[in-house]
Amino acid sequence: MDYSGNQQKLSYQQFLLTLLKWVLIGIGLTTVSSIFMVMIVIPFIIDGIYLSLLILSSIIEVFMVYFLVKRLTQLSNQSAKKYYYIYSILNGISLSLWINFTAPGAVIIAFALTCAYFGLLYTIVKYSKTNFLTMGKVCQAALPMLLIGYIILLFMNVPIYYHIIVILDLIIFTGLILYDMKTIQRIYEECLPEELESQAMKGALLLYLDFINVFLDILMLIADNS
Repeated sequence: MDYSGNQQKLSYQQFLLTLLKWVLIGIGLTTVSSIFMVMIVIPFIIDGIYLSLLILSSIIEVFMVYFLVKRLTQLSNQSAKKYYYIYSILNGISLSLWINFTAPGAVIIAFALTCAYFGLLYTIVKYSKTNFLTMGKVCQAALPMLLIGYIILLFMNVPIYYHIIVILDLIIFTGLILYDMKTIQRIYEECLPEELESQAMKGALLLYLDFINVFLDILMLIADNS
């Protein structure tokens, strides 16, 4: 797709670099909050409630995605920034719980697999003419059911049910990633030049939501849950 026709706009590569800048800001906030949790908070968490906190953090993750996906287009630039910062910090809390729960090697493998998976999905979007609109709407509609599944998981200690929920989560977020990536391409083509900076930040928020949830899904699948 050629994005060089409009000289008044940022090039698509510059747009993606701006988007990447916002993703790195989110990762930075997540890293700082994770370190704080691991060093200051987690050592004082009682073992008996640790698993419940893990599942509860997953519920909050999915709820935040559902809320932001529904409201993002209505948010002002300042409100979107605020939610981005809040979500990045909440991610640090969730990730610190999972990282502390698993071996460092599992975290590294999960991160590498997530990056590779995103690369694969980006390639699909780049060369596909499909807009993934129907898929995106179906996956958005499935988010409340996913929330209910995680809530039920709080009260059930059934390994097979745990893995079913995580796999469903991964499938749903795969659909959302394809839809969000295609949406970001369309936004670049349609928005005014002065809107590109704010739209890059909102696009980064969408991809950051997707990346963290897929990372957690893959981490949960490869972690030792015995």
